[in-house]
Amino acid sequence: MLVGFLVLAGILVLPLLYQLWRTAEQLTIALRTLNSRLPFILKNVEDITGNLNETTTNVNARVAEVSSALQRVHGFLSSFQSVNHVVGSKQGKPLRFLKNALPALKGVKTFFRVLNTSTRNPVQ
Repeated sequence: MLVGFLVLAGILVLPLLYQLWRTAEQLTIALRTLNSRLPFILKNVEDITGNLNETTTNVNARVAEVSSALQRVHGFLSSFQSVNHVVGSKQGKPLRFLKNALPALKGVKTFFRVLNTSTRNPVQ
């Protein structure tokens, strides 16, 4: 009776052992394929990482340039605003400042026009 039980158990376990053996063979094939392709995969990952590092460096440089330019513009606008505030507070009306600024701008424009023509045709 014990022998019959062991034979029956062996017969029932055989399909399970056969399926385990097939699974192990398929895993071995998959492992070989992965091992053969792994160097190419790692090379691609290395290339992607290098490109990403280069892109990050370029983006950081451009952001720094834009930040510097924006800081200069902000400084210019701040100084212009403070000059406008000082001139406006001394004159009382902002329109007077504009009336006085237009002739000053014309004078500066004329000065640079004369300066520019004198550098083209130097006097000997």
